[in-house]
Order: sequence, then structure tokens, then C-alpha cells
Amino acid sequence: DLDEAPTGLALTGTAVAENAPGAVIGTVAGTDPEGAPLTWSVDDPRFEVVGGTLKLKDGVALDHEAGGEVDLVLTATDPAGNATPHAATLAVTDLDEAPTGLALTGTAVAENAPGAVIGTVAGTDPEGAALAWTVDDPRFEVVGDTLKLKDGVALDHEAGGAVDLVLTATDPAGNATPHAATLAVTDLDEAPTGLALTGTAVAENAPGAVIGTVAGTDPEGAPLTWSVDDPRFEVVGGTLKLKDGVALDHEAGGAVDLVLTATDPAGNATPHAATLAVTDLDEAPTGLALTGTAVAENAPGAVIGTVAGTDPEGAALAWSVDDPRFEVVGDTLKLKDGVALDHEAGGAVDLVLTATDPAGNATPHAATLAVTDLDEAPTGLALTGTAVAENAPGAVIGTVAGTDPEGAPLTWTVDDPRFEVVGDTLKLKDGVALDHEAGGEVDLVLTATDPAGNATPHAATLAVTDLDEAPTGLALTGTAVAENAPGAVIGTVAGTDPEGAPLTWSVDDPRFEVVGDTLKLKDGVALDHEAGGEVDLVLTATDPAGNATPHAATLAVTDLDEAPTGLALTGTAVAENAPGAVIGTVAGTDPEGAPLTWSVDDPRFEVVGGTLKLKDGVALDHEAGGEVDLVLTATDPAGNATPHA
Repeated sequence: DLDEAPTGLALTGTAVAENAPGAVIGTVAGTDPEGAPLTWSVDDPRFEVVGGTLKLKDGVALDHEAGGEVDLVLTATDPAGNATPHAATLAVTDLDEAPTGLALTGTAVAENAPGAVIGTVAGTDPEGAALAWTVDDPRFEVVGDTLKLKDGVALDHEAGGAVDLVLTATDPAGNATPHAATLAVTDLDEAPTGLALTGTAVAENAPGAVIGTVAGTDPEGAPLTWSVDDPRFEVVGGTLKLKDGVALDHEAGGAVDLVLTATDPAGNATPHAATLAVTDLDEAPTGLALTGTAVAENAPGAVIGTVAGTDPEGAALAWSVDDPRFEVVGDTLKLKDGVALDHEAGGAVDLVLTATDPAGNATPHAATLAVTDLDEAPTGLALTGTAVAENAPGAVIGTVAGTDPEGAPLTWTVDDPRFEVVGDTLKLKDGVALDHEAGGEVDLVLTATDPAGNATPHAATLAVTDLDEAPTGLALTGTAVAENAPGAVIGTVAGTDPEGAPLTWSVDDPRFEVVGDTLKLKDGVALDHEAGGEVDLVLTATDPAGNATPHAATLAVTDLDEAPTGLALTGTAVAENAPGAVIGTVAGTDPEGAPLTWSVDDPRFEVVGGTLKLKDGVALDHEAGGEVDLVLTATDPAGNATPHA
């Protein structure tokens, strides 16, 4: 068997798009008679076969305009080296491409040239079609293939020395290509602009008079030279004036027409016409006078007198005064409303009155006014103290002070009858005291009066300082305590702290205590009526500031009927075999002083009178017992019984 070359070679694609780097054309196919895989190659180095696919190499694209077809030879080779070629012609499909090769012949435009032509625009449509042009600056347009400023539009170099444009060429398919261009705006040396003169008049009879300032601008920023067509005038350093020694005469002519010319360094000149009024001199007022020479002190808005003067031109005069406290109303000099003078601050006032005519000519007139003295009320009233302690009879508050403008001594009074001024001291009257709890403040009006009877009040508010006062209103509800009652309650204690604080209670008898607000005997402690029928106590209430108030109380110790006490027997033995034998005398005391009744718990014994004895006919036997235990009982009339063993 011979190893045969591949057969049945084919390519599925027949075209490739232009401008498509790495474009895929189609699939290659072929058969090796021996069934082996094939290796593919292509004779055009712009192409390659990758995994059975014919494609342009990455980054490689074709251009329809460079050639509408590409002839290839694809070769399939088997493992034995047998190769079979396959010719293929690929159509390079045409895309409608954007314009190329855009250009502008002109690079500059002159300033101040309305509708100026810049140059010719050019570009190529790959498809050979005509191009439409636009420009992004609305001052420009493309007419045919010419870039120009629109009619009536001009540029100014001083506003900007260059213009950036974007020209855009668009083909019939709408493909557009921009082209950036920068145009230089060429500078022309322009004549001065904005000429002006600040003054419009010149006074007659004023040699070398200044009229005003000239002004203008050179578009190139250079300084200007000024000239004037009237030889009587000159411009010196920007100022238009009459030449030294030259004056104008209003009567010879009421106006002067001038032409001022500003010239730049390039010789560009701009004229400026001006008409100057030659003003007639108006003479200052004369014959100024004031009728009044004095003003009363303390008289707001007082009238001083009438001003008078003459304007040579017969016009009305306007008056002013250099002291802002005065004004001229009509022809009357007066103090302004609400303004008054003080003789003590100054006995005279120097003024300058000025009369001004309508032309502004002013004449001053000096005047000295006497400020007449009035007897004035006291001033500067003050009180050094601002407080008074409560519970302080006759307390001193402080010193009063004030000034009589005439220097006389002052007499003081006070509107509250509890107070008085002694010398220059404000105090409470002797024996009078204030109570903070009745009022924390006192409002006073002190009045100072001078010898002429002029009086000035002075309001003062005094704080009544609070003293921490001792408790008041102490009381005890109970007045008696039962005897023989340990810890007995007597009653409730009460009292008031003026400052409203709680009180602490103590008692001078150590047998008692105050618990809460209850007076009682201490636990385990009792009283004995027989030891004393009354107890005198002093209860003391103390506030948090340590102020203490005592309260004396006498308690009755109520009497209880008590059992007998002090029981005793004088004898301690009894002879045996002695019927009715006497043992001894019994004794005891009834706290109430009553006689006692005696009994004995052993029926062999009896108490007869105050004697313990065996009953008649009863005897004891020592051999039956060497001792006998007895309980003797003493009973008072109330039935209280006390045993004695």
C-alpha cells in the first residue's frame, strides 16, 4: 500500500471584513486516505490555521481599498509528508470608513477683521464621497471648503491671543472625524479708547486753574501722550489745567470748546471733544451777626438768638455751626432738641457759625456764649451699704453721699419711718429691728435736698440678711408620769425652727430621753411617787446651726398603792415542848402608811398583835424536826400582799 496525499480539501469561508484584526475566515477540511490527522499551512504570512480555523493573525487586518481580493494557497500535509495544496480567493469586504487626512491651510486670523478668512479645509473620504464640515466655535463657519469668521464677527487680540477650534468632517454615511486647530489672533496696534475728562468747568479769574483728570486706555497697554488744541491749556501728568499765569473771563465767554487728543507710542491718535463752562465767581457772604450772647443751663433745645448775613448775589444763605449740640433752624440759633448745657461743666461756649451761599462760598463767624448758672438739684446720690442684719435694733446700713452742684451741704430723708439718716449714716431707728422672715428685702427712697429746696430721690433696695434663729414655740403634751412604770411615755415634744430645719431634742435629767418627738423614761427606768411627787425637767431643742432653746417642764409622778415593804422577824428560834411559845416580833411598812395584816402559812403558828407565836396548846418537837420553814405575809388595806420567808 502506498501512503497517499490528503484529498477532499475545502474552506468554508470565502470573505474577510476589512479593518478587523485577527478576523476568522472559516474552517479548513480534508481527508488523509490513511486516516491520519493533517497539518495545515498557508502561503500568505498574514494568515494562520489554528485548530482547523483559517484566520488573520492577531493584530493583523486587511484594507478593502488596498485590494478587494486575496489569493491564498492552503496546504494540507499528512504525517508521511505527503502534501496537497488548495487555492482559495477571499473577498475583502468594504466598510464605509470615516474621513481621513484632515488639514487646515491657515493658522492665524487678524484681530478687528469681521468675517475674516482663515484658510482652506481638506480631507479624504475613503469611499470618495464629498465631506460636510462643521466647527465647534459659533463665531466661525466653513463655507465651501473655506474656514472664516461669520459676517460681522471679529476677534480681539487683547481678549485672547489664540483660539482653539475643533473642525469636524462628516461623510454621507455619518462617519465623522475631528481635527483640532489653534489659530493665532494677530495683534494690531490700535488707537486709544475710552477717553474721558472728569471736570466740566473752570472758574474765571483763576490763573493756572485745574479742570480735571484725563483718562484713556491704549489697547496695547502703553502710556498715552495728551495734547490740547487750545494753547491756553495744557495736560500735565494726566491733569488738564490752564497754563500758569493764564486765566479765563466769564464775561468774555461762558464756555470753551476743546479737543483733547490721546496718542499711543505707535502714533495712533484719538480725539476727545470737551466743552468747559467758565463759571462766574460768586462772592462769599458778608455782615454776619448773632443777636444772642447767652444760653441758660439745663434748658434742652434753648434758643440763643437770630443769625443774620448778606449774600452779595442776593441769594439765601445756609447756616451751620461747628458744635454738634447746636443747630440753626431758619435763622434761629438753638440747642438741638433734648440737648442742654451745664454751667458747672463750662461757663462759656465758643462757636463758629458758617454762612454758605448757593455757590458754596462760606464765611465763618465766631461767637462766645455765656452759659448762665441755675441752682441745680443734687446729683451723684449713692448709698454704700446694701444690706441690714435682721434682729439688730438701730443697725447701721451705710453712708449716703451726693453732690450739690453749687457745693452746699445736703439734707437727707428716707421714706420708710423705721429708718433715719444721722449725719451721713443711714440706720434703723433706735429700738427698731427687721425680721428676715417677714421680708427678705426693703425698698427705700432716700431724698437729698439742697438749701434751695431742690430735691433728688435715690431708690435703694436693702437685703435683710437672714440670721439662723433659735427654735421657738417649744411645748410638751404630757404633764405626768406613773410611778413604777419603766420606760413610761410622758408625751410629744414640739417646736419650730424659723429656718424650717428639723430639731434635735435633749433633756437634762438622765433618766429621761426624747425618741423621735416622744419624751419617755429610758428603758428599765421607773419613778417612785414616795421618793418625790414631782420631777422638774429642762427640755432643749437645738437646730442644725447649734441654736438651742430650753423648755422647763414639771411632771407629776402619779401615786400607785404599793405592797408592804421592809418585812422582818426579830426571833429566829423556838423551844421544843413549849405550847404557845413566842418566837418574836414581825415588822413591815406600808408605803401608804396603813396598818398591815399578818398571816402565816403554817397553821401551828399565828401572829397576834405584832407577835409571831405558836397557837395556844401547840408545841414543837426537836426530834421531829430541827427547823421549821415559814412564810409570813403582810397585807395592806388595798389587798397588796408581800411574803417574807
